[in-house]
Amino acid sequence: MGIECCGNEKNKSHHYYGNFMIRNEEKVNEGENLTINQLDLLNKKSKKSICEITKDKGYGSGFFCKIKLPNNNNKEIYCLITNNHVITKGILINTENIEIKLNNEKIKISLNKNRRIWANEKKNFTCIEILK
Repeated sequence: MGIECCGNEKNKSHHYYGNFMIRNEEKVNEGENLTINQLDLLNKKSKKSICEITKDKGYGSGFFCKIKLPNNNNKEIYCLITNNHVITKGILINTENIEIKLNNEKIKISLNKNRRIWANEKKNFTCIEILK
């Protein structure tokens, strides 16, 4: 599993954040054209960052990302982002866990922990902080 950004595979150092492996990598520079190799790399990274969210009557999709909080000394947090119609207010209030599938591995994320959750029905956006 991983939460990764665009970049070269030169720096392969990594650490774990809960169940998620975080790799420190170089980013593609702004304005730089993507090569076929970089597109292949982005494809591989998307397979490690995009997940299936299991629901009672089907499934949805989401992705993991790292966000810097500008009003908190640029502290970084890791999040699961999806549409609000996939993880609704009702699910957030009435469900103990959400189940995701990443690389054919099922993972439960507890909603009972003190994690930050942002949701906006009008913008169809739900963001759930991933805790260690």
